[in-house]
Amino acid sequence: MTHRDLAPRIAAVLAGLALVLPIARADSWAPPRPSAVASEDGNLVARILPGERHGQAAQAQVFRYSAADDGYVRIRNIALRNPVLPLEILLDDDGTLVAIDNYGAMGSGEVLVVYPPDGEPRVHLDLATIVGEEALAETPHSVSSILWRCRPSRLSYDGQAVMLYAQPGLQIRVDLRDGSVVREASDC
Repeated sequence: MTHRDLAPRIAAVLAGLALVLPIARADSWAPPRPSAVASEDGNLVARILPGERHGQAAQAQVFRYSAADDGYVRIRNIALRNPVLPLEILLDDDGTLVAIDNYGAMGSGEVLVVYPPDGEPRVHLDLATIVGEEALAETPHSVSSILWRCRPSRLSYDGQAVMLYAQPGLQIRVDLRDGSVVREASDC
């Protein structure tokens, strides 16, 4: 058998394997970078510093505006529970910080952590607790992540909860004080 005879057979085998093997959604992550978020009234700013992949976790430096200093003054540092970086941070006017998702592994581990003004984690939830087992089973996955969120999160108007929007069609209210979860249908 010559190389010319083998080429069509090899091509047929490779084409067959491509049809049989599951297709994985590949993803890649840009290097983690520091970010910042302000409270709605602008009196507080949190600077988020990435952790090291195999060492120190992410950090949040929280600053309050000081009229006397005509600028922002650091009021606390928070060691975040995210190994590298949260994907989304919300900061309430009272100083409550909400870290959502994990860099490099969206939907894995502690997906939502609430840090009240004292900086000690009060609520920490995994994705199954937030969206429910049934919705989790229907959520698309990539190689490294569970692609559960369909739009940015926000703090509720009453300041008592974080509003999350998840696939397949869920609006989720998580109480910032006790972590209780209420799910409703959404157009997500």
